[in-house]
Amino acid sequence: MRSVRSHAAAGLLLSLTATSCHWLIPHGPAAQDGRRDQVGALDLPRDRARELARDLARQDGADLARDLPAKPDLKPKPDLKLDLDGKLKPDLRPPDAAIVAPLFVDTFSNGTWQPSWSLFRMKFAVVNGRLEAQDAAEPGFLYGSGGNGRGAIALVGIGMSSWTSYRFGLDIEALESASFAGTRGIPSCYRGFALLFRVQAFNKSWNAPSTTCYFLGIDTRTCTGISVQGKWELHRHHDFWMTGTGYDIAKLQGGAVKLRAGNSPYIIDGQNRMEVSVKGNQISILANGKVVDAFTDAAITPDSGVTYGPLGYGGVGVQFGWDTRGWIDNVTVDPL
Repeated sequence: MRSVRSHAAAGLLLSLTATSCHWLIPHGPAAQDGRRDQVGALDLPRDRARELARDLARQDGADLARDLPAKPDLKPKPDLKLDLDGKLKPDLRPPDAAIVAPLFVDTFSNGTWQPSWSLFRMKFAVVNGRLEAQDAAEPGFLYGSGGNGRGAIALVGIGMSSWTSYRFGLDIEALESASFAGTRGIPSCYRGFALLFRVQAFNKSWNAPSTTCYFLGIDTRTCTGISVQGKWELHRHHDFWMTGTGYDIAKLQGGAVKLRAGNSPYIIDGQNRMEVSVKGNQISILANGKVVDAFTDAAITPDSGVTYGPLGYGGVGVQFGWDTRGWIDNVTVDPL
């Protein structure tokens, strides 16, 4: 005997010899439970046996196709998890929210800054992978308290009406005053900066119309007579500018409304990770992951009798205090 093959569906055994084929057919009661201890034999010519084998193979395929579902079920199944009793239960949590692209990101890792930045009053350069205000005035700008402004400024998204509810974050550190500006009555120990958000309009000259934004001033170092570490004040500027040349509050046009003030232990002398979130009229301020303040803005009528309401959109940025230099990094603006 050369080989033996089985046909599972029919329960037949095919015995092949050199000249003929023998079909061994289970029969009797034992065949009903699959035992083949009782068999009968059927001798067939080799060609006829091959035809019969092909017929049975085709029948096997038909039986198999009939047993399968008409279409595979490709619908996604819920994730299954075990409950406290060890039984399977479906995970009915909603799918994760779609990933939303940030409004703006700049890490300065490629040695330059994105072209959408507006850099004012001082020169800027990328140093050690950070955007840094340099010890030099912006070419052509009349710098100083008797000129058109002081303090290095970096802004992005000015007037962007689509920037409404977002989280603005950055790493920031104020450094020593720029030597080109002289002391101008500001002690060398001073360190501070301001975060600007919902910037609807901005003019680098305080003697030209006009600036509209939120302005969050922050002191990062105690300097006797001028600053206290952790002190902060939030203002809202509405069409803010001054006539003439130089800083003269008596010539102020528009409005500057003080909203909030305080002192936070979470603001440190050195590098800080600052975040400001705005959603509708809700504003929250974080320093190094800790809440500094959170409140709902509202319309205010100062002594001038003019009512100024909350600002609803606009870009973001930073201004270093007085003549201090400083750097920023890992700037993010994420929609809320």
